[in-house]
Parts: sequence; structure tokens; C-alpha cells
Amino acid sequence: TLALKVTHAVAGILSLAAIVAGITKLSPILNPNAHKIMVDDFERSFQPIWPYISSSADRLRCFVGAAEILLGLGSLKKITRLASYLGMVVLFSGATWTHIKLNDGHWKPAVSFLAASLFCSIQVVRNKKQNKIPNNNDTKE
Repeated sequence: TLALKVTHAVAGILSLAAIVAGITKLSPILNPNAHKIMVDDFERSFQPIWPYISSSADRLRCFVGAAEILLGLGSLKKITRLASYLGMVVLFSGATWTHIKLNDGHWKPAVSFLAASLFCSIQVVRNKKQNKIPNNNDTKE
């Protein structure tokens, strides 16, 4: 169906985008300029936005990047899919909140990631519920 195709497209794009975003936060291998911007952004925003975290901006950036990669990869396996999407909801909620607080204009991609992860989470739950409901035509009398 069309809904299933849309779900697969959104899920695939979300997974790939999360993995690429994570790699970009961790390494300049894909895009050195984007990596530098992310390093600078975490350094600039860390203290005013996250003063209660007793770590460094660099560690937070590495944690977020690793989480994005792991969640993106986890969403590719059926057994970890829902947990990965829910983890993305939490991660991208934090990203959205951070960028809104910074008023830096980067909240739009974060909201897009958040909306996609919410959509995928809902679709996984819907699919699980539909698979548990027996089809009336399949029952034997």
C-alpha cells in the first residue's frame, strides 16, 4: 500500500540521516566543514544550555554522535526498531529544545528528525497492533 511505501521511505531516510549526522559529529571524514561547524556549535552552546552536565562539550558531541549512529543502525533491525525510534524521539527532542533555546535557526532540521522519528514510532506500534488482531476471514468455523 501507499502508506507502507511512505513509511519505508521515511524510515530509510531517517536511518541514513541519523547515521550521517552521527558520523559528521564524530569525524571530518564525510564533510570536514560540517564537522568543524558541529564542533564549534557544541562548544558555543554547551555551557549556556547544559550547565548541569558535569562533562565537556566534546564528550557531549561524541555521545550524541555515537547515539545517532547506534539508533540509526538499530532502526534497521526489526527487533530493535521501536526502541531505536523512541530513542531518536528523546534525542531529537533534546536537539530541538537546544536549538530553540540558542535561537540559531538550526531547529528546523531537528524538528524534521523529531517528526520523522515520531511518525516511525507510531507506524511500528500500529503495525504490531494490526498483526496481533486476527483477520475474521482467516478463522475456521
